Amino acid sequence: VSSDVKAGLKATRLEAAYSRWVDVLTALGMVLVLFFGVKQVLAGYLTAGNLLIFLSYLRSAYKPLRDVAQLSARTAKATVCGERILEILHIQPDVVDQPEAISARDIKGEIRFENVCFGYQPGQTALNNVSFTLPAGRTTAILGPSGAGKSTVAKLILRLYEPTSGSIYIDGTPIGEYRAKSLRKRITSLSQEAF
Repeated sequence: VSSDVKAGLKATRLEAAYSRWVDVLTALGMVLVLFFGVKQVLAGYLTAGNLLIFLSYLRSAYKPLRDVAQLSARTAKATVCGERILEILHIQPDVVDQPEAISARDIKGEIRFENVCFGYQPGQTALNNVSFTLPAGRTTAILGPSGAGKSTVAKLILRLYEPTSGSIYIDGTPIGEYRAKSLRKRITSLSQEAF
């Protein structure tokens, strides 16, 4: 079990324990006030209306205690979430620009794949010797069954991954010579996965 899961379970247990103790203390306080309040009403020192008002105030006073119990658990959960975000922010990308990479400012849009091979895992091939040209200024559709590599082609064009072998060109320039960030600014991508 990962440390994140352990921390989440610990936070949930703490929240449940604190909430339980606050509920028990609230119930005991209400019972004591009700017991002594009824004695005061029966003795004529207090009216029933005053006792009800006092009980109402007492319930309102316990609400912040419940909120504090929940706040401590939420803080623990937020800390774990913050650690996860920091881990993600410190991940180094697999695709790194070359020192002499150029901006993709003036691209027309012709895309050419030449004998491109790619696999997400070693030994598994998503694309095998794929070659095609997408002319600039035209709408082109890539069709195929699920798992045929359509999304992989899009990810390679966006330089989210580098091909295992072969070359990809945009306007005759190898895609690796463009800065990834400037290239991605010029491409609109609509993912099929919903986040």
